[in-house]
Amino acid sequence: MNLPKANFKFKFTPSPKNYFYLVLFGAFVFLGLRLVFRGSDRPAEAPVTKEEVLSECLKFSQNIFPSQSVRQLSVNLGVKMIEQKNYGLARKVLQEVLAVEPSNVSILNNLAYISGELGEWGAAFNYLKTAIQVDENCSECHNNLGTVYYKEGRFEEAEKEYHLAAKLNPKYVDPRISLAVLAEGKGEWQTAMDWYKEASKLTPDLELLKSVQQRQVWMAEIVGANRNVAGETK
Repeated sequence: MNLPKANFKFKFTPSPKNYFYLVLFGAFVFLGLRLVFRGSDRPAEAPVTKEEVLSECLKFSQNIFPSQSVRQLSVNLGVKMIEQKNYGLARKVLQEVLAVEPSNVSILNNLAYISGELGEWGAAFNYLKTAIQVDENCSECHNNLGTVYYKEGRFEEAEKEYHLAAKLNPKYVDPRISLAVLAEGKGEWQTAMDWYKEASKLTPDLELLKSVQQRQVWMAEIVGANRNVAGETK
């Protein structure tokens, strides 16, 4: 059969944010805006930059919160900026936290994520290797390292990392889809079908689920056709 090429992205997964601190940070953004304008000679129509708001609200928070809480506010801002694809500001914020917490696995993983999105695979590799040295059970880190290897054409090493990520987190969809696509590339149709089947049970994204299930059906058709051919040649 003429099988369409799999168009799944070999994903990087950012570390999640703490929603309590994100809501808290929202309040500081409001205060930051007020502080930027208070007693200012700035023209009313002059735009306020994100950097100014960040600076003011973090200065304010440092006066009333413990340093750990302030760092968590920064982390959540960084993740929010990643979601908005503002990678420059996200990197700046997260690197400031990393300078204080050089063994923070979530920060290292998120900086690797930013580097990957910018195509800076060498930097992404270094961040991820450091993160895995700190926590060898970080499933997102292994998944993302697999993606770095894939982008560099190191497919066996990519497969090894995806397997490890899937093993560490039985509910992690991304490495399972990546393993399915890698198996397709090698003509291992049964293996690909099995990985797609696992992924279809885990993904909450209906659009992605539809694509995965379609792929699973195609793999099943190929497996069935190959079995019929094998039976006829006996």
